[in-house]
Amino acid sequence: MNPDLKKHSAYLTLLTQPETTKQQRTALLKSMSLGQLKIICEIILNIGLKNIDMTEQEKQQLSSYKPTFEFLSDKHRGWNKKRLRLLKKSRVCYFYLNYFFQKL
Repeated sequence: MNPDLKKHSAYLTLLTQPETTKQQRTALLKSMSLGQLKIICEIILNIGLKNIDMTEQEKQQLSSYKPTFEFLSDKHRGWNKKRLRLLKKSRVCYFYLNYFFQKL
């Protein structure tokens, strides 16, 4: 497991728990550090690059979030813009991270 992933695993777990409300998730995303933002973007990039096995049904579910995925995986976008996109699309973040933790 990636050392950065281990370092931020408590934050990511809290972010993906079903008991976490939308307001709590928004507060967590507002207060995230640059390292936490980078690990979220790295997870999303690895899912998009198909480094994680997916069924055809899972690919179809993820395809509805493609614009946000492309935005977050673009290396030429600034971190502040990525943070704002995650705040607007917190459901996407929850969906991708939940998917990732199921595959671990």
